[in-house]
Amino acid sequence: MLFGLLFALAAGLMWGLVFVAPVMLPGYAPALLTVGRYLAFGLIALPLALALDRRALRELLPADWWEAAKLSLIGNFLYYLCLSAAIQRAGAPLPTMISGTLR
Repeated sequence: MLFGLLFALAAGLMWGLVFVAPVMLPGYAPALLTVGRYLAFGLIALPLALALDRRALRELLPADWWEAAKLSLIGNFLYYLCLSAAIQRAGAPLPTMISGTLR
């Protein structure tokens, strides 16, 4: 139970970085922040996926990979691009509040 609580706290802290990074790096374009974020995520997630579930990854068809790429582009990449641009232009509180009410 303690480890679950600690992992939940760590996840919340990391999720909060989504709103802090554009404020801390105002000189970087939102597109660059977005590419950096998802590149870092991929570099962490891919080795874990290969180590933990290589068999399931082999079963995916090219159409599955293509669909996942489209969904991530629209659902994650575009979302964070707009969010980081909003944070840099309007400050952190307003976009954070709006994003928080959408969840």
